[in-house]
Amino acid sequence: MYEPIARALEDGAAANLHLEGSAPRIVDLACGTGYYSGRLSARFDGANLLLVDRSPTAVRMARRGNPHATGVVLDLWRPLPIRDAVADLSINVFAPRNPDEFARITREGGLLAVVVPTDRHLAELRSSGAMLDIPSGKAEQVTTQLSSAGFDPVTSTTLDYVAELDEAQCAALVGMGPAAHHVRPSDQATAPSSGVGSGAGITAVTVSVDVLLFRRR
Repeated sequence: MYEPIARALEDGAAANLHLEGSAPRIVDLACGTGYYSGRLSARFDGANLLLVDRSPTAVRMARRGNPHATGVVLDLWRPLPIRDAVADLSINVFAPRNPDEFARITREGGLLAVVVPTDRHLAELRSSGAMLDIPSGKAEQVTTQLSSAGFDPVTSTTLDYVAELDEAQCAALVGMGPAAHHVRPSDQATAPSSGVGSGAGITAVTVSVDVLLFRRR
């Protein structure tokens, strides 16, 4: 479903990451399954990969797919236990941002890649009430925040496409969204389902994101 996003991250990094002969140091800030950083690691031979996430399960899963990587469990909202200027490339995909800390750990001239949803992302699931709405102008807001922290915009790419998903995949997307974390365990049985594709087989769902690339000044 998200292969075009991974490809955009790869291509943006390959075209704009300036290295002096050494393998890049990549920090995945909220790694999830490690899918995106794994793709970048495969693109850059010998890359040193640091996987961080608040979820121990996510870090374990990401390291399973990237066995040579280092994994750390941490909270992105807090000061990061990572050395200054260690990252040639930091990535932050569908995750909270800590602009000052991201600037601290990314070396001068290094890159930060951020992926944020537009207000059209997963519109079919949101219209059913299963997920929270996304405010418009998110990319502009993120660019302002990161520019104030020491990053200059390099490229901005909007990706819009349709993915065909089954009911289980729709439900998984709803379960990963912010609204799912506000449901108490006692209410799980009555929590809203995806509301899309129930009994209908395959559902067409809109994927719409901005892939933003910044350089540390």
